[in-house]
Amino acid sequence: MIKTPITDSVSTTITATLTASPLEDAEATGGSPASKVAGDPDSFTTDSWATIQKAVQNNNTSAYNVGDTKKVTINGTDYTVRIANKSTAQNCNDTNYSETACGFVVEFADIITTMQMRDTTTNVGGYPATLVYDYLKNTLYGQLPSDLQAAIKPTRVISGHGLLIIRC
Repeated sequence: MIKTPITDSVSTTITATLTASPLEDAEATGGSPASKVAGDPDSFTTDSWATIQKAVQNNNTSAYNVGDTKKVTINGTDYTVRIANKSTAQNCNDTNYSETACGFVVEFADIITTMQMRDTTTNVGGYPATLVYDYLKNTLYGQLPSDLQAAIKPTRVISGHGLLIIRC
């Protein structure tokens, strides 16, 4: 935009309008269509993770059903995730209740990898001291598409070794 300079005694108003249409990268969203941004939910299979997250936060998940699937690409390989739960138990906010039993839960339908739970024959330290926990937290989570990472919220899990707050 070019504006001719004016003198101190003259005033002017310049108005500019910028219109932008955000596009999503299908690879980064696990296959979500480029035209679908965080709007109203349509289908778990085709909605972006931002749309799914917004629908869950607004308790607007009627378009989604337990068992619905979606593809997620990790390091060039497609995996299937599915809705495992979308109910909310009355005591989900209790400090002694595992959140994995309530809320909107998505799980991998595929085997991502196989590995030992730990490299010793002890349970000292519980789940946080396992090889699996380290792999999920420090490897797999970082390989998920960034928009899926943004939609994952910490979850309270109760185990025989106390309270854990995990992301995956």
